[in-house]
Amino acid sequence: MSWSNIIILFYITVLIGCSYSTKRYVAPQEDLAKYSYSSNRVIATEGGKDSFLAVGDSVNDLIIQAIFYESKGDYKRSNRFYNTLYNRTNGLAYLIKELTTALYADLESSNVKRLEELVEREPNNIQYKRILLSFYINNRDIDRGKRLADELLNISKMAIDYELSASPYIINGEYQKAVELLTEAYGKGYNEDILLKITTLYGTFLKRIDIAIEKLEDYRERFGCSPKV
Repeated sequence: MSWSNIIILFYITVLIGCSYSTKRYVAPQEDLAKYSYSSNRVIATEGGKDSFLAVGDSVNDLIIQAIFYESKGDYKRSNRFYNTLYNRTNGLAYLIKELTTALYADLESSNVKRLEELVEREPNNIQYKRILLSFYINNRDIDRGKRLADELLNISKMAIDYELSASPYIINGEYQKAVELLTEAYGKGYNEDILLKITTLYGTFLKRIDIAIEKLEDYRERFGCSPKV
């Protein structure tokens, strides 16, 4: 592999996946912009040869198992229990847990349609829009992703929502628009991971290494030079 290819691979790693890290518990709303965009996902189902759910398990047993695997970072198994809990109880809390653990486990969810209904019914619910946008990003559903991103930014001006809303534009190669959204996010807290996304876009895709260097130097002068920067 040539040195130029190594550099490009590093940039892409920083841009797409470096900021993602598995949390001990289900992702808080603030972490939704950090999901990876892998397309190698499997359907989250209860059955299959590795099924470990007993038909007679009580709701309490299922809750304990779901929380146990979630706390261990085993989101795939935790997702199955939350999916079963939602199917048995129709509880909204279990639906949200199923969807968020599906995102962490990089699974598809059969409950996305239900989430779309919730977003339509409660258009000002930021959490629902964030989760649904994350699924659209993972599925490369760019058009719906951009429309939902616009709706999200109409009701929220938080950094996480600007960062999340930039993702469909990055995937679609609309790097200038992505930079604008990421710059809004960066200005709200000067997060170095967001800065690295911005400088990667400038240096690699927009061919403006001078601007990338300028922004890195500005960060260094303000906050010192972290290992990443």
